[in-house]
Amino acid sequence: MKIIILVVMIALSGFLVADEVYPILNQKEVRDEYLSNYGVVRALDLKGSIICYAIAKESGDIIAATKFEDKEVLSYIALNGDIIWTKELDCSSVDISDDGGIVLMQNSLEYYESEYFVIDKKGNIIHEAKLWKKTYRLSPDGRFFVLQDCAMWGGLNEAVIFDHYNEKHYLPLEENYEIKSATMHYIGYDKLIASFSPKYDEKSFVCFQFKDGKFKQIWSKGKEYSNVGDTFNNAIKSYQNWTGINSYNHEFRLLNNETGALLYEWDGAVLTWAISQAGNILINSDSLLYLSQDKDMHYNLTPIYSRIKFCSLQDFCEIDSNYFINVNTGGTKNDFDAMLYTEGEMYILHTKYYARKANNRDYLIEVNLREGSDIVIYRKGLD
Repeated sequence: MKIIILVVMIALSGFLVADEVYPILNQKEVRDEYLSNYGVVRALDLKGSIICYAIAKESGDIIAATKFEDKEVLSYIALNGDIIWTKELDCSSVDISDDGGIVLMQNSLEYYESEYFVIDKKGNIIHEAKLWKKTYRLSPDGRFFVLQDCAMWGGLNEAVIFDHYNEKHYLPLEENYEIKSATMHYIGYDKLIASFSPKYDEKSFVCFQFKDGKFKQIWSKGKEYSNVGDTFNNAIKSYQNWTGINSYNHEFRLLNNETGALLYEWDGAVLTWAISQAGNILINSDSLLYLSQDKDMHYNLTPIYSRIKFCSLQDFCEIDSNYFINVNTGGTKNDFDAMLYTEGEMYILHTKYYARKANNRDYLIEVNLREGSDIVIYRKGLD
């Protein structure tokens, strides 16, 4: 009997493993089969391995930190592939403003201390400082920092935002809170959403607008968004005039940025979700769902594939009818960094892809995190 059970278990495990394995496509296969309308602008070998990188949403400029032997180098790369400047700086994370004008480089030190450098597009260091138990995220216009993470007990206990020089700018709250913790996220150039926790079991969801040099509270929500919690910055993304959010209870909502009003709601087992540059959405649930908006501003949800197991979706870009899906593999056993969904089939990739539109032209940036530090820049229509 034990032998029979063992055989059944082995057989079942084989089915389970087979269900989770997808065919692999290499860079050349992707380029030849699915990027035939794109030509290579520049292929870069930065030497070493990529530690971290960021790509400007509007200009497409790239900031990348690489490590070769014992040396770490920060490189600023224009969308045409030119390396504008390099600096030898130890780096843990990078961020870049949407127009590529400001770079934020941060490095984690010992005992919860970190340092940061603010650098302009020409490579000038505008400001540098050491901080205790804090890391920042850059606002889209590069003007402000918002708190990204605090180590241990060093949570933010006041409603503030910071400028390049780490000076506080207080956010005007229309209600009085004894703030125990706060998490913030920019939605577009002029709006900031903050999740405040006045008490352990209560939260307030507040949106501020930066206009005429000042912050102003424009709307707030209470218990209806109380379950966002610690995953706030991973659960919220925005596009033009709406913001999407999913909670611990798996509800998925689209909110109007101006009023906080509910535009769309879907109650299902949302494991993770991603947004494309075109504003369409993939929801990884009991199946992979594609959410899009029609010409009458109605939202349509279409199942397109079985659930992608053990994958946290980051974002995706739509190239013709193909979806290049970047995934966050941190903490998992996945040996891939992206997936390609095309014509009902799913493939795994060792490279990530990012679509950008600049100077009225479509670009695609390929980042290889596993086999060297290659960055390839494509342009649509380039022979």
